[in-house]
Amino acid sequence: MHEFGIHINNTNYIGEVGATTYINPNESGNGVLYKRNFTTRFAIRAELGFANISANDQESEEPARKARKFSFENNLLYVNAIFEFNYLDFDLGNLDHSWTPYLFAGIGYHNYNELFYENPSNETAQHLEFARESSWGIPFGVGIKTKLTRFLVLGAEVKALYSFSDNLDGSFPTFGSANTEFSTKLSNDWVVFTGITLTYSFGRPPCYCD
Repeated sequence: MHEFGIHINNTNYIGEVGATTYINPNESGNGVLYKRNFTTRFAIRAELGFANISANDQESEEPARKARKFSFENNLLYVNAIFEFNYLDFDLGNLDHSWTPYLFAGIGYHNYNELFYENPSNETAQHLEFARESSWGIPFGVGIKTKLTRFLVLGAEVKALYSFSDNLDGSFPTFGSANTEFSTKLSNDWVVFTGITLTYSFGRPPCYCD
């Protein structure tokens, strides 16, 4: 069967600026998704969405970051292709099996503003108008979903996006002088999505019998 729906998220960034709490929603995002269910356990889904991210060193528990006082705002446009595995059989054509936890992972591509700090005393990241960069990433996470009716499925999930970029926060811009860089390149940036999905199922259920 097929599913089409929306996902609504709160987001938080993890990187060189601000707090380092793994799940600390402070911005919002949303998008649409399509899912193709091949069996009661396996599905592939495609996502297209928009997410805001921001961080402020004043919200960090690290003294060095508090003293630095950097902050930034950015936004991501992303598309993901994700493989989903249901822990329990989840037959969309049968209300007797109404819920399941699930795991998922995939590959994604995201576009974002190119940020930079003009000088060490400039505490807020700037961006050039219409200057956008793109990067690959790996989205993965866990969730739980339930059938509200024969056609409606509600899910709640936490999804982490590991970006191959280290400049969602302006720490390593791809233009300008090297003295605008800060921190280390030991880890790329992360974005965590915490939210819900609501999908409508349609199509002829496949035969799961032998």
